[in-house]
Amino acid sequence: MSKLSQIESIERGKGLQRLLDCAYAILQKPLVLFDARYSLLAYTGVAADDPIWSALVETGSHGIETQRFFANEYFFDNIADGDRHFLLMSNKLKYARMMGHILNGEGVKVIFLVMLVGEAPFRDDDVTSFDKLMDVITEEIAGGDYYDYYIEYGRAFHEEVIVKLLDGAIDEPLVFTPQTQILYDGFNEYLYLAVVEAGEGVGAGGGSGGSASGGGSGSGGGAGHRDHRDRAMRLLRSTFPSYKYARYADYIIMLMSSKYRVAYEELFQDKFRDLFEQHNLRAGISGSFENLYDLREHYDNAAEALQNGQRPRSAHRIFIC
Repeated sequence: MSKLSQIESIERGKGLQRLLDCAYAILQKPLVLFDARYSLLAYTGVAADDPIWSALVETGSHGIETQRFFANEYFFDNIADGDRHFLLMSNKLKYARMMGHILNGEGVKVIFLVMLVGEAPFRDDDVTSFDKLMDVITEEIAGGDYYDYYIEYGRAFHEEVIVKLLDGAIDEPLVFTPQTQILYDGFNEYLYLAVVEAGEGVGAGGGSGGSASGGGSGSGGGAGHRDHRDRAMRLLRSTFPSYKYARYADYIIMLMSSKYRVAYEELFQDKFRDLFEQHNLRAGISGSFENLYDLREHYDNAAEALQNGQRPRSAHRIFIC
C-alpha cells in the first residue's frame, strides 16, 4: 500500500497525537503541530540535533527569538503567500522543513503542520502524503469537541490580533507578519473598519455610551452594557459572517474588505435598517486602507464619524468617514 493510501486510512477521532504517531510510522520523518500562537500541540519523531525543533519540544512554544529568525530568513513571506504547503530552507537550519496550515470550519488558519525533511531521501510521494495528512488533520478538527474549540479559537485569535493592533502592542511588525496576515485571509483589495455602538435593547440592562479613546477588549461600560454588546456581536457575526470582529473600548469592531463591504450608506441602511433599528445599533465606517498597521488611525476616524454623526441626534444608523 502506498504512503498516500496509508495516510488516508488513518483512523479518525483518536486525537491529534495519535494521528501524528500513525503518520510518523508511515512517513518516517519527524512531525510537529503547533497553533497560530506558536504553542506546541503534538509531535513525534526525534530531531535532537536541530536546535529549533529541540527548543519547541522542550519549551512548548516557538519563542520570540525563533520567530525573529524565521522573519529574518523571510520564511514568513512563504507562510503568508503559501497556498497549501511550502518548503522552508536555509543554510542556518540543520534540516529543511515542509510546512502547511490547517483551517478550521470557518476557514481560519488555526494550526501549522511541520515535517522535517531530515537526511533521508525526500520523494514526490512525501509531498502528496503531506498534503493528504493536512486533509486528515482538517477532518479531525472538523468533528467532535475539536470543531467548536477551533471555531472559538479562530475568532478569539482574530480579536486578539485586532486589539493588539489598536493598542499599538505589536512593536516588531516583521515578526508578527504571519499572525497579522491571517486577518487578510478571505479578503480582497482594500480594507474598511466599522465601529458599532450597541445601545439598550440588544440585551439586558446597561448604557449606550462609547468613547473613541483608550481601553482594550475588556474596558468600558458596566456588566449590563458588556452583556448586550456581546449579544450584538453575536447578532452581527451571524449577519455578516465574512467579517472579523473584536470588542474594543465600548465598541464592536468589524474589519471588512472591499469584496464584502457594503458599497454605500444607503444600501447598508436599506438592507439592514430593520436589524439596526430593532437592536439599537449605530456604526461608523472608516475610509479604505491597505496596511493593517494603520488600523488605529482608521479606528479613530470611524469612531469620530460615529460620534459626529449623532450630533445633532439623527435617525441615521450608519455614518461614513
